[in-house]
Amino acid sequence: MGPYVLDFFCEAAMLNIELDGDQHDDPVNRKRDQRRDAWLASRGIEVLRFWNGRLRREKEVVRQVIWETLQERASDPLREEDG
Repeated sequence: MGPYVLDFFCEAAMLNIELDGDQHDDPVNRKRDQRRDAWLASRGIEVLRFWNGRLRREKEVVRQVIWETLQERASDPLREEDG
């Protein structure tokens, strides 16, 4: 997307999901992520960020947050049994 590579992007919901490793905790990388997220937001794209460790520990919670956000933002939301 523009100058950026997105981890997981859903065009129908204008949603980008980022899975971040430890390198994103570095102050320089945090600022870079903030600029990137602001650039995406200016184009109507919401960014959800999850630490890799959280995904491993709380995969159902992460899944639910993603599902709910997709349902809120998608122009044609799915029923859970469809997804």
